[in-house]
Amino acid sequence: MQDIQKNENSSIEKYTKISTMSAEEYIKQNNISTDGLTDAEANRRLQKNGYNEIKQGKNKKWYNYFLESLFTPFNSILLGIALVLYYTDVVLSSSPNYANIIVIVVLVLVSSLLEFFQEYKSNKSAEKLKELVATTATVLRNGEKKKVFLKEVVQGDIVLLSAGDMIPADLKILEVKDLYIRQSSLTGESDAIRKVSESELSVEEIENISDLDTICFMGTNVISGSAKAATIYTGENTYFAGVASMVTTEKPKTSFQTGVENISKLLIRFMLILIPIVFLLNVWKHELLTSFTFAVAVAIRDNTTVASCYFVI
Repeated sequence: MQDIQKNENSSIEKYTKISTMSAEEYIKQNNISTDGLTDAEANRRLQKNGYNEIKQGKNKKWYNYFLESLFTPFNSILLGIALVLYYTDVVLSSSPNYANIIVIVVLVLVSSLLEFFQEYKSNKSAEKLKELVATTATVLRNGEKKKVFLKEVVQGDIVLLSAGDMIPADLKILEVKDLYIRQSSLTGESDAIRKVSESELSVEEIENISDLDTICFMGTNVISGSAKAATIYTGENTYFAGVASMVTTEKPKTSFQTGVENISKLLIRFMLILIPIVFLLNVWKHELLTSFTFAVAVAIRDNTTVASCYFVI
């Protein structure tokens, strides 16, 4: 929470001067053409600064999903049990018995494959859905309106906004007519925020990003009105990118996953308690190694029974 607050304070300082600057002053200071960029200049800036995208982790391969499904805390315990059983039932035994080991390996493989196919299929479906959604923005290029993909918006582009549009980058409003923006994705505010072309606040009065009344932020959307705005920041330089880097994107755990973790913790506690008790009861009449091996074997067999019952249920 402190990191997010620190990021917001830094952003306020970063945007305050731009927000309180008049549209004419901003245009003059940054050599902005109200007719927009030429295609050649836009392509040059795109090559120099890259696409207007928030960097994400690389797409996982199928084996990444499988390894994550295989080496869960619960499966790790079962695999550890299988190794100990191999030592006690095969290496130390005069008549090797593979039955318990096979049962555990089968349980681990079945559970891992089920989770793998479910996770892999859902993520691939989500990726295909993203590819189908191609959101565009209206910009001025060569003095004419042009639709471009959001990722192709560059710094200095003149963006035309209307009701229903998504803000493609961080923008400085130049001209406006009854513009209201929803910023709930960034600030949590449910009410639409009015945006203007000339700030109604002084530098001293600006305390949070909601006070930046001439700035539209990437990731927000237009509720009503229209505007012409200049792109000031794109991609990783936007406020949205800073917030996204602070927020975890991990999926919430399902009730099943929570149950598996609870069972794993229970098995670990059970082993930590049972092994010392059985070891102390046997160490005085058997050799040290024999007593410890027996204690581990007893704990392992009991845990195997609990694990098998859990899978059956």
